[in-house]
Amino acid sequence: MNRLGGIRVRPWWQPAIFRFLLASGLICGLNLGVTVTLHEVLGASAEAAFATALAAVYVASLALLRWYVFPGQRRSLAAQAAGFAATSLLFRSLEFCAFVGLHCGAGVPYLVAAVGVMGGSFLTKYAFYSSWLFAPAPVEGGGLEGS
Repeated sequence: MNRLGGIRVRPWWQPAIFRFLLASGLICGLNLGVTVTLHEVLGASAEAAFATALAAVYVASLALLRWYVFPGQRRSLAAQAAGFAATSLLFRSLEFCAFVGLHCGAGVPYLVAAVGVMGGSFLTKYAFYSSWLFAPAPVEGGGLEGS
């Protein structure tokens, strides 16, 4: 991290959207790895495998978002974890419904459906998380921390 006139400045290649993209890639890999392992290796149904993968990525996602993508949080971990749990439940439920609709309803192969659903939710989640749940906390003087 560089300093410019007393302001911490991240290198041009490290804005939050790129860190979010990297974290999303890691989470996508984890999600697909769990899904494929459970379905192809252990014989679980595609639906059960994907649902289990969604639950598994919750903890990894919270950690990456809080400490890597949007660092410097002043909010308590408990408050953020509760908010992330609620919003994750909503996002993951919508993703699961979309997955089932594509895979079971439209006959899309499960891996194509899984990748499509995760890709489609990327920008929506980034916009929501960066503007609300993981937004910089207000500081005295009306500014935002990290701005």
